[in-house]
Amino acid sequence: MRADELGPDGKLVGWEVLDRIFSQAAPGFVIGPQKQLFKQKVGKGLPHWCGIFAVWASQAARGTENVGTWPIGGPLDHVPGFRRLGKGERPQRGDVGWKPTERDPVAGHFVVVREVIGSADSDEFSVKAVEGNSGDHSEIRAPDQAQSGSVFRIWYSLFVGQDQASARTALEGKWTVRVGWKPWHYQFKGAEQVTYADPQDSKTVLGTGSWRILGHKLKIQWNDLDSWEEWDLPVARKNQVGGWRSKKTGGRTDRIEANKL
Repeated sequence: MRADELGPDGKLVGWEVLDRIFSQAAPGFVIGPQKQLFKQKVGKGLPHWCGIFAVWASQAARGTENVGTWPIGGPLDHVPGFRRLGKGERPQRGDVGWKPTERDPVAGHFVVVREVIGSADSDEFSVKAVEGNSGDHSEIRAPDQAQSGSVFRIWYSLFVGQDQASARTALEGKWTVRVGWKPWHYQFKGAEQVTYADPQDSKTVLGTGSWRILGHKLKIQWNDLDSWEEWDLPVARKNQVGGWRSKKTGGRTDRIEANKL
């Protein structure tokens, strides 16, 4: 594919590949019924997509629900399945690295680690990586040569699960939660309890519920209601996402967006 060149159909060469990547890893972007997004070159309508590719590759390894999706205008920190590696933590195969580039020192470039080269007891190492939006033609590139680990400023690793205690710490307090189009105020407090209220009268509790960890999801069951919610893990203070379901609506799921106050 060549995501910097338009083909005879007026779309980017190899746009079908980009369509699969964006649809799964960055559904917030409006592709359009005629695939209008792919009629524009990178940086001239089509966003730089190295981070989106990294999310897509991670989804392929762990599943969409365990990784999350790329938010428009947000860095990888806002994708709920990732965490930053701390000082002294070394990346492993499947982790994602970020480095500033001469062309774009702010947005920089993301890569997916294929191989880590170097002694485990040394701070010096290099990586071979798979990259999207790379090369001379904004294509997908397999590892060809090693890159020094020192050029990367941030490393991300896929978060695996979350225990009850750390989820309770992350949840406790007040949240503004939008279920579909409707805003609510939630209050989480000890013993895995939660209440909800109308934002116009947040002191009046309208309902209560309980929550627990089920695999890679946090499930909220509302008392006296045939409805429940599943929030993605790990719990994020900003841009938390999930889904609301009800027996009355059958298979329909309303999207949840939540932010801690």
